[in-house]
Amino acid sequence: MSADSPPGTASPLGRLFHRHPPVGQPNRAELEALPAKDRQDLWDTHRQRPLNVITSLITALGVLLGVAFTSFGLIYTARTLQTAQEGQVTLSDCPDPYD
Repeated sequence: MSADSPPGTASPLGRLFHRHPPVGQPNRAELEALPAKDRQDLWDTHRQRPLNVITSLITALGVLLGVAFTSFGLIYTARTLQTAQEGQVTLSDCPDPYD
């Protein structure tokens, strides 16, 4: 682990999740030094954060439900196919009408 890497990032996976150092809350002097548009962008980002979390959770739930329904559909189709093949009448099963 190098001296400039954040703690807990000794593995490549750790570096993947800690790309940027954590940023603290700006103080009042820093906020007043920003132009109005940048302050508004910061406020909008802060306000939308809970919405982004909720949207991500709903999306993840939708994907999981889609995977579950697809897997149940595949299982049902496989069982139906197996049942149809077991019940299929072949020529060897039928008596020969010419005997």
